[in-house]
Amino acid sequence: MLPVLVIVGPTAVGKSALAVNVAEMLDTEIISADSMQIYRGMTIGVAAPSAQDLARVAHHLIGIIEPDEHFSAADFARKALDVVRDVHAQGKVPLVVGGSGLYVRALVDGLFPGPPADKRLRQELKEVA
Repeated sequence: MLPVLVIVGPTAVGKSALAVNVAEMLDTEIISADSMQIYRGMTIGVAAPSAQDLARVAHHLIGIIEPDEHFSAADFARKALDVVRDVHAQGKVPLVVGGSGLYVRALVDGLFPGPPADKRLRQELKEVA
């Protein structure tokens, strides 16, 4: 794993504002690890970056999928790793900022080695429930 800087913490403590300032000081880019900001149209209630912040610093993985699309921590890790590589190719160390500890762990530490989700079993269990 290529090096990344990480800012994590509870909701509404100022992670996003801090991240923009740090990213400007370090001349780097931000990778959002927020499990709700990943969805298009999620601007209210998820502390999405303002237009001014987006203009100040490049942000990645915000609004990239539709709300009805499936998206997992493994999907996040794959997409984020692509961005990490791109930012490193520019000679920068990216800043991962998030509210989802699972997303950050998936990127930094990886996920446990296990079988993929079984959609058939999941459907059966939903029907039983």
